[in-house]
Amino acid sequence: MSKRWLVYGATGYTGKLIVAEAHKRGLELVMAGRDEDKLKQLQQQYQYDYLCFNLSSRQEIAQILKDFDLLL
Repeated sequence: MSKRWLVYGATGYTGKLIVAEAHKRGLELVMAGRDEDKLKQLQQQYQYDYLCFNLSSRQEIAQILKDFDLLL
């Protein structure tokens, strides 16, 4: 069974390393972060879906995270 996972901070240094390694291994993920322009650039490179949101609303975060099994 495949788990659904989210990489928040995908456009940062460590996030980019995680996304690149996951892509190399053929893993599926959803990228996330605060800067939609940077997420779009990564999407063009890796073809992963992305979510753009900040961490200011606990309710919004909880609503988003309920759809994922793993958060990095």
